[in-house]
Amino acid sequence: MIYYGLLLFFLLEYVRPATFVPGLALLRLNSSCGQRCAGCTDEQGPSVLLDALNAPNTRMVVGILGLVVLSVLTADVTLYAFNVFTAVIG
Repeated sequence: MIYYGLLLFFLLEYVRPATFVPGLALLRLNSSCGQRCAGCTDEQGPSVLLDALNAPNTRMVVGILGLVVLSVLTADVTLYAFNVFTAVIG
């Protein structure tokens, strides 16, 4: 079910049906679909989240993000470092 929700989210994000049907913009389908997908992942319990946080790939990504944050704080040209930070997060 989560897979189909993510497919729907990407469909809504890239096709943007609200540009063709103006009434859909009031429903905020992009935001509500993403929130529902995020809510569905919490149904599996905290053990799944802990397993994901203990995975080596997750630790490496968190470590790289920590190094990028450290570079923003200690850089001589903070604007360039902040641009890199936003690119990594985005």
